[in-house]
Order: sequence, then C-alpha cells, then structure tokens
Amino acid sequence: MKDTLTLLTAVLLAPLAKLNANDAPKLEPILSKRGEVIFSDSFDGPMKLEWQPLVKTRFAIAEGTLNGQSATAEDQAKARDKKHDGKSPSIQLNVPTTDCIVQYAFKISDKITAQHLVFNDGTSITGTGHISSLQLHSRTGAALSKKKNTKKQGDADEVLASDEWKPKPGQWYRVLQEMRGEEVVVQIWKAEPNPQWETTRVKLMPSSKK
Repeated sequence: MKDTLTLLTAVLLAPLAKLNANDAPKLEPILSKRGEVIFSDSFDGPMKLEWQPLVKTRFAIAEGTLNGQSATAEDQAKARDKKHDGKSPSIQLNVPTTDCIVQYAFKISDKITAQHLVFNDGTSITGTGHISSLQLHSRTGAALSKKKNTKKQGDADEVLASDEWKPKPGQWYRVLQEMRGEEVVVQIWKAEPNPQWETTRVKLMPSSKK
C-alpha cells in the first residue's frame, strides 16, 4: 500500500506487554526507569479515543497495526495551510504526560519519506506549541530537535543531535524515546522477522478471544 505510515504497538511508560516475550524488542531505558502505564495499545480492536487523526488524514487498524493514509486529493486541495495539507499521514495521541518513555515500532512506504514523533505543550494559543521533534528520514537521516517556544521572543528550533542513519521503506524499526526533565535519549533498532509472529498475531486478534 502506497503513501502509508504503519505503527505497531505504541506504548508509553510500559514494555510491549501484550506481545510474546520472544517478540519484545531488545531496547531498555537508560535515562530513566519504567513507571506506571499511562497508555498502551496493541491495536487488536477499534481505534481508541486517545488517537486523533489530523488534517483529514485517514487511519485504520488492521492485523495488529495502525495504518495511516494521506488525505484525499480533494481535501488536500482545500487545505488553507499548505505545510499541513494532509499529504503525510498524521495522528495525535492525546495523553497528558511530562517525564515519560515512548516505545513503538514503525514502517514507512515507498512514498512516505520520514517518520516524525513530536511532543506538544498544547498549541501556540493554549501552550508553547511543539517541544521536541524526532525525525527519521529515508533521505536525510535521523535528527532530534528542540522546537521553538512560541511564548519566548526570539526563540528558534535547534537540532540537538543528528546521524546519517536512514530508515528503509518496507522495513520495521523499533524506537524507544525517553524524556526526563530537559534530557532526551533515543534508541532505534531494526526489527528482524520473527518466525513465531504469525502464531502470536492470531492470539492477539479479537476473534481469538471468543
């Protein structure tokens, strides 16, 4: 499927508890320790209310993954802000948190060039806007940035760290990002195929719970 972004088991402040132990990524926090579970989703049922698709992009759950597609051509043409016209799948997770651990896996398609994880403090009206940005780009590499504080005059975006590593379309990757105070740590691993996954996926499907 073209123009898609796929997420598998997004988790905040928790391990991938609903996957078989053999499927769990070899990623452990190094900046902080795991605390109580704030939010977890194994995508084995209807989309949870905490997920909010943005700029008319479209999302659906299928076979244990959350799949995103661009907005329709008609909706893209109607967009007033061409920087946010819905060409790239975009979804917001509405879960209030400060210090936290985010763990998930993602896959991009041929026409989606990057996976972007942004933390927000509301909007430029209700808060300071974006706080941090992790961009994993298939052409330009990886970059972790501090975003400008919209309430602070003269503040600007700042790249804190960058790397030439690039995600490849069609490949699953696992990410663990920690935020604690003013420090951020990101770990990324390539997700190798697991011969037990088909059996595990059947167990996770809603039909298997009947």
